[in-house]
Amino acid sequence: MRLKTISIVVVAFMLSACAATLTDRAAKIQVHSQISTLLSTCQKLGPVTGYATATWSEPTMQAKIAAREKVADLGGDTLAITNLDETQSLTEYQSTVHGVAMKCY
Repeated sequence: MRLKTISIVVVAFMLSACAATLTDRAAKIQVHSQISTLLSTCQKLGPVTGYATATWSEPTMQAKIAAREKVADLGGDTLAITNLDETQSLTEYQSTVHGVAMKCY
């Protein structure tokens, strides 16, 4: 019974270490998977890039959060993702999110 409890705690700790943390600023950023006519009235603020590396999990969510933070830094409220690069080596996963920061509201 004690070993089972320890195992559960270790697994929970490992999962929480891999979880992406969405800040209040990033949570307010609207995300679009492409630039579309829905965004035609938005002001383009400039390009943004979010990057993340992980050894245990695929880091795409962390890269998207990093890009959302950069949109917030520019005073935007919307991220239009233009490209997503994912690579994997023997020991780590890498994700890069390229996008455009926009002010729509």
